[in-house]
Amino acid sequence: MRPLKLELLDCQLQHELPELPAASSIASFNGRCFLIGDSSQFLHVLDVDGQRRRFPLLPQADIVLEPLPKKQKPDFEGLVLDSAGGKLLVLPSGSKKNRFTGVLVDLKQADFPAVAVDLAPIFQRVMQMAGIGEEDFNIEGGGVLGQERWFLLNRGNGPNRRNLIVILQGADLLTAEPVASHVLQLPELDGWPATSTDGFASDGLLYVVAAAEGTESTFEDGEVAGSLIACFDLADFALCAWCRLPSAIKMEGLCFLAAQGSRKTLLLCSDQDDPQKPGLVYRVVLELV
Repeated sequence: MRPLKLELLDCQLQHELPELPAASSIASFNGRCFLIGDSSQFLHVLDVDGQRRRFPLLPQADIVLEPLPKKQKPDFEGLVLDSAGGKLLVLPSGSKKNRFTGVLVDLKQADFPAVAVDLAPIFQRVMQMAGIGEEDFNIEGGGVLGQERWFLLNRGNGPNRRNLIVILQGADLLTAEPVASHVLQLPELDGWPATSTDGFASDGLLYVVAAAEGTESTFEDGEVAGSLIACFDLADFALCAWCRLPSAIKMEGLCFLAAQGSRKTLLLCSDQDDPQKPGLVYRVVLELV
């Protein structure tokens, strides 16, 4: 494969989300952005005009309790939108026993009704096939790879630093079988390893956003060194190119918005690690040359 360079052409703050300080994933469809947070019980919807709404993901969801304390949070970390844009699967991290409950959202209805789903069976299959121990298991994103092909991203902030992509085959992600796993070799930022926090596939490449924190703990937040976007070849998952994002911000969500030639416009969301600070949504323009 010829050498590639990923150039950051533009990075603009688009929205502040006071009610979502720990935004963890973002998806875009039909002029709407869907966001979740690891300590939030709600699906947050941002319309093209900037109007914000939120819809309960759990029966017991209570705005008064937002954001939930770390020990109680559902740890929602990923969003998987089906190809028709009709359903949205909210992925939990699976990093603890109480973080195996996901949510399936019906986007065809105006009130976005949500149904809880148990991801323990599929997570167990993924851990077994990929050889991931419970102490290293931490799902932070997922998506569509093609016809009846899916992927999950495991964040390498456990003791063995397992940044992995797991490939699954099946008509439905919830019942799909994991068939392969590959290590994602991410660069360091200021001497700290970057760990994958979200990603999507497009045009034969896997785009991954990753953050580097000055900590060895998988539970406590550390000083943020910064974030980056990396591209991997979907044929062999070799690192093709990467670029550092400006400022020391922990980016946790990434989705595709538009393309023009070799340029791609993406949306990212950030986790502020501080409930008093709003989550942020950025628009980023990249060029792969």
